[in-house]
Amino acid sequence: MNDRWQQFLASRGATRETAGITRFPVHPSNAGAQMTELSHLALIAIEGRDATDFLHNQFTSDVTGLSSGRWQWSGYCNAKGRLLATLRLMRDGDRYLAEVPQALAGDLVARLRKYVLRAQVKLHLPETDYVGIGLTGRDAGSILSDAIAVPAPGDHALTPVEGGWLIQVGTDRWHCYLTPDAAMAAWDRMATRAIPTDTDHWMRFDVAEGIPWILPATRELFVPQMVDLERIGGVSFTKGCYPGQEIVARSQYLGEVKRRLHLARAPNALDPGAPLAGSALAGQTAGNVVASAPTGDGGFRVLAVIDTETAAGGEVSATQTGTPLAALERVHA
Repeated sequence: MNDRWQQFLASRGATRETAGITRFPVHPSNAGAQMTELSHLALIAIEGRDATDFLHNQFTSDVTGLSSGRWQWSGYCNAKGRLLATLRLMRDGDRYLAEVPQALAGDLVARLRKYVLRAQVKLHLPETDYVGIGLTGRDAGSILSDAIAVPAPGDHALTPVEGGWLIQVGTDRWHCYLTPDAAMAAWDRMATRAIPTDTDHWMRFDVAEGIPWILPATRELFVPQMVDLERIGGVSFTKGCYPGQEIVARSQYLGEVKRRLHLARAPNALDPGAPLAGSALAGQTAGNVVASAPTGDGGFRVLAVIDTETAAGGEVSATQTGTPLAALERVHA
């Protein structure tokens, strides 16, 4: 995190925990908008004459079809078709930006650089150049427009602004990546109408919307279809080769994907990657947790990859703690 930005947030009442979660003083929950800082996410910048072809040959989505000012989901797999990362891939002219969890960003850049070879491609992490702010709520669009002095972007849109970019990431939800000076000014303008909220509170929106961020603990656990990546536009089955492409295609056309993304409720937080047990698969792992986040009422919402038959008819719980998962439902059915 940029030091000046961290000092600014501290001056506005924020505290930062060792787990990377930023917390703010308690505020009423009925505000028309909420905002948070996004240091749990990072931007990777990819530039150069060959950037489009390079990314198209590495990622699961159709990068050649991505227009400037738009974004799409994508994935990066190993040779066995298992996800090393999921990412929000954005295009701004000839430059690409990939939004990924901070915990994976450095490793992803290092892996991709191994395959650049003679291609005219530059990858870097501008982590001290830009900081992120998230804004959501029924009034968020007008607050954002007033604070940044441009209309809030529409669905899957990226808008360049002075000092950075605005990104529409969900219903009434935006991410702003701005230079520290621009971010501090925007934060104070938005704070007159939006309440600051904790990082894990913001993460619950990602969980509820079924956004399958891959983290270090879930790396190489899932093929893209297990986390519904193809259902949210992150996989192309008509493009050329990329790492793991044959296995991903075979899983799609032979119907071999028996585990799918589910939402559930739990009384406790569950760690990413935690194995799950089910009564229908005695002695076997029935799935794994992708993420969990507090609901605000004392419980937790859990995003998990679970065997579909087990989820439909059996009891599911965390293998190590016995925490039960209730109210299971498919996310992108």
